[in-house]
Amino acid sequence: MKNKYNRWVLLGLFLCLLAMFTVVSCAGSPPASDGSPGEGTGTAGGTSTVTPGSADGGPGAPPDQAALNALDAAAARAAAARKLAMDFGAPSLLPEEWDSADSLYTQAEQQKKSSTRQETQESIDRYNRAADAFEALNSKAIAQYYEDKLKELNEAREAAVMAGAQELFPDLISDGDSAAEEAQKKYEAKDYYAANDAAETALASYRKALESAAGEKHAAASAARQKAMDAKANVAVRQEFASADTMYSQANSAYEKGDFNEAAKSYIECVPIFEAAALEALEKQRLAEEAMKRASEKMAESDETARSAESVLEGGLE
Repeated sequence: MKNKYNRWVLLGLFLCLLAMFTVVSCAGSPPASDGSPGEGTGTAGGTSTVTPGSADGGPGAPPDQAALNALDAAAARAAAARKLAMDFGAPSLLPEEWDSADSLYTQAEQQKKSSTRQETQESIDRYNRAADAFEALNSKAIAQYYEDKLKELNEAREAAVMAGAQELFPDLISDGDSAAEEAQKKYEAKDYYAANDAAETALASYRKALESAAGEKHAAASAARQKAMDAKANVAVRQEFASADTMYSQANSAYEKGDFNEAAKSYIECVPIFEAAALEALEKQRLAEEAMKRASEKMAESDETARSAESVLEGGLE
């Protein structure tokens, strides 16, 4: 009975040892290779050939979708900032700063890579540096652009008003003023493209007003010139007429070229000269007619005197 018990104890001990050996053997065995890249088993001592950082999400790993999206966003930001700078005259307004920012953008475009997370991040950084440079440039370029645009608007409005458009075409001036106010609001709201559109609308109204006023002044100058011609001013007061006629010709030339501001000014200047020449010519005509009338009257008086004298002489002879 005792021997039978001992045999069962020995059998249980053997089974426990066998189980422990199996566990230890499995833990120490390398995983079976499925042929995947980076899991080679052909190196000395069974050392793995996994590339550092590729299997654990390090800088050498392929970029995830979030990284690729960030790269697209950075590229789009830089491109939009560059376009804004171009559209608002940065290359001519601030050429040195433009060249610097554009160089960063060119570098970002040429060195754009997205094979690994590190390359992707480096590309993102390059685009962001370009975008930062363009945005800093735009803050100054757009301010200068709108300062120049405001000056242009004021000059256009003043030219239209000086040409008489405020009285002749008040609706056009009013439309221009409304558009100019809208441009200012959009600019303050940083809606730069809308602000520029509104400013261009205002300019068009002030210019359509100036052109229309210049047309009215052309008609007035032509009428004044014809009146002077009818009064023979080109003969009676040749110098004054020639002066006005020179201005009139210059105005016509400017009008044909579309320089309505210069045309309107010259038309306005020549009108009073034509009118003065016409009045002076008419006055000379009046004086000449009066002189002729007096001469005629004197001749008539002389004839009467001669006839009276002749009668007296004839009476004396009788």
